[in-house]
Amino acid sequence: MILLPELYKDKRICLLGSGMSLSTNNIKYTDYDLVVGINRLYHTEYLDVLNVLYYNLSSVDQNNLDYMLETMNNKKNIKYLIFCPWCNKAIQKTRKKIAQLKFNKEYVFCQKIVRQVRIKQRPLTGIAALNHIVLSGAKSVNVYGFDFYQKEYVCNMKHYKFHDTFHNIEDNIRFLNEMMQKHNIIWHK
Repeated sequence: MILLPELYKDKRICLLGSGMSLSTNNIKYTDYDLVVGINRLYHTEYLDVLNVLYYNLSSVDQNNLDYMLETMNNKKNIKYLIFCPWCNKAIQKTRKKIAQLKFNKEYVFCQKIVRQVRIKQRPLTGIAALNHIVLSGAKSVNVYGFDFYQKEYVCNMKHYKFHDTFHNIEDNIRFLNEMMQKHNIIWHK
């Protein structure tokens, strides 16, 4: 079963990662039906164009959870917040925060989105989101800011070294290339 299939079906999607290459592309957001962001984009000016945010609830991001939820709650353009947690403990903590904030956005928790990606180690949130979008029947997906930790983040946040070992970067890139062969995906490097 695909989560929220109606959200992406037959739509043109702009998917934004937080890599520095995002800032080198002149993106025309009006060319897309939806603009989707990944994780730390809520720290940037790109938040103003997002309709959906995938957020992984990693231990690093748990420290910013209050700020992220408050920021998202105040943005009218945000339609959905999709949490891609690895553990139930993160889900429980986030549910409590959402209740305290009187969160007014549609949101879902879905570990399945991450588990549907078949790679050796945990997939990056952007790869899990892209897989979810194409499995939901998107017409096309243009991907920006997927630098696979080869460059700094566009949001001037610290580059977390554990990503280099926690995720198999080459396997994530391989999976992206396989998806590009099967689906209408353009990766803007």
